[in-house]
Amino acid sequence: MYISVVTLPRTALMTALCALACCGGGEDAAEETFDFAGLDLSVEDLAEDVGDASRMGADLTGYDLTCDPGAPIGGGDPVGSWSYYAGCAAPEALYQLQATCSGIAFSGMKVTGASGSENPSGVLQLFKDGTFKNTSSSHLYANAVMPSSCYAGAGSCSQYGATQTDQYNWLDMKCHTSGAMCLCVVSVDASIQEDGTWARTADGFSTSAPLNGTQSFTATATTTTMHERGDAASARGKRGITYVLIR
Repeated sequence: MYISVVTLPRTALMTALCALACCGGGEDAAEETFDFAGLDLSVEDLAEDVGDASRMGADLTGYDLTCDPGAPIGGGDPVGSWSYYAGCAAPEALYQLQATCSGIAFSGMKVTGASGSENPSGVLQLFKDGTFKNTSSSHLYANAVMPSSCYAGAGSCSQYGATQTDQYNWLDMKCHTSGAMCLCVVSVDASIQEDGTWARTADGFSTSAPLNGTQSFTATATTTTMHERGDAASARGKRGITYVLIR
């Protein structure tokens, strides 16, 4: 059982627990006991799990929280600790599927948290000494439609989706035939956990880590907000996805 207490001040939390465990009236309340052993009710720890507290109603005046996968970005100093706030994606994020079918078209692209939460979460840290750490949870969803010529080699529309799912362990693709077209729902785990070194580039920064090698990002950084987009030199989970980060 998961209990979310992040949005409650400590006084409200204590009041709520008291109402459950010790302050209720009547016979039923007297007979019931509540065992909170093993539950982490620490406000600080839970707040760290869900990311920056500004998601929970803090004043975001001065933050540019818009996410446009086609907007030009580039410039500013990205050094610092950034919390993921939102994300959006262009079809380029699914370039592996585009390579198997030039006629595939994507729509309804959406970037969310990895566990079904509304927004991505996590922290990107770009340190002054040239090292970085990136831990984020995000998921990309899209609808896809393609002509029969794209899945003819796979034998069927549904088999095409199954083949792509088997080939890429971070992808889930479910397809069905509708007339002469193949309709699919695409789900991509775009979560990242890595650390290594980073360097500034003309329009953003690049990172180098043992798992994913060298990645390149276009980025616009201000005192409060950074928009980061993986470019063609970036691998899956980064290329074509624009993230909004705040500090």
